[in-house]
Amino acid sequence: MLNLSELIIDPRSVGKKLFLVAVKPVYDYKDGKRVSDEPVGYKYEVALPDKHLEKLSVRIDGACQIEEPESFLEVVFEGLQLSLYWTPNGHQIKATASKIRPAAAK
Repeated sequence: MLNLSELIIDPRSVGKKLFLVAVKPVYDYKDGKRVSDEPVGYKYEVALPDKHLEKLSVRIDGACQIEEPESFLEVVFEGLQLSLYWTPNGHQIKATASKIRPAAAK
């Protein structure tokens, strides 16, 4: 049987523009308890104007690469990968990337 978590979603399906709206730290957990106060990465929450401003959180491991903006900031992800997973609340999208940068930066 095909496992949903093995399916890869085309990153172009989220639209052409991504607006960063929040940056949140990600911590390691073991048996439901946080094991360190040091973040292992960050989740960058973006609004998707091509999808009625739906939001998507993209995890990037390591140090914070961009600070939370005061207003919308158009960004670009490098190595963006999207996949599905199931929870008791239904299907969810897992999003990871290797880098994030402002869209104006080359």
